Amino acid sequence: MFCRNCGNEVQGFAVACMKCGCNPHTGKAFCPNCGAQVSENQIVCVKCGVGLKDQTERKTTRKNRKDSKNKTTAGLLALFLGTFGVHQFYLGNTTSGILRIVITVVGAFIFLLGPTVTSIFALIEGIKYLTMSDEDFDETYVQNKRGWF
Repeated sequence: MFCRNCGNEVQGFAVACMKCGCNPHTGKAFCPNCGAQVSENQIVCVKCGVGLKDQTERKTTRKNRKDSKNKTTAGLLALFLGTFGVHQFYLGNTTSGILRIVITVVGAFIFLLGPTVTSIFALIEGIKYLTMSDEDFDETYVQNKRGWF
């Protein structure tokens, strides 16, 4: 990664650039992916093709959208009510939610296999929701409507 303020190479987790002392994630003079000099109004680096939108701009855009969902809410719903697919309904995946209910109810008559399977899926999904970043969650489960895992 490269500092967006001075173009110096920095570690991805760096809080400050050792050359200029600024936050390497802010600024608009250099591409964070390849270090090429860019103009302030550019939205894409012409050298490597990476988007130049600030992370803060992305977060603001995500929070202002009406369809934005909270990953913590989805994760907790998956952990506590996931056997019945409640988290899928919350995320707008009605078909997946109905399928979870059907698997749970019908599978309850076959050695409790249905509720066991859906509980395992829900546990995995709940942990996955809670451990991924807000941006990844929003892109994967809210915008792209991914239903399972």
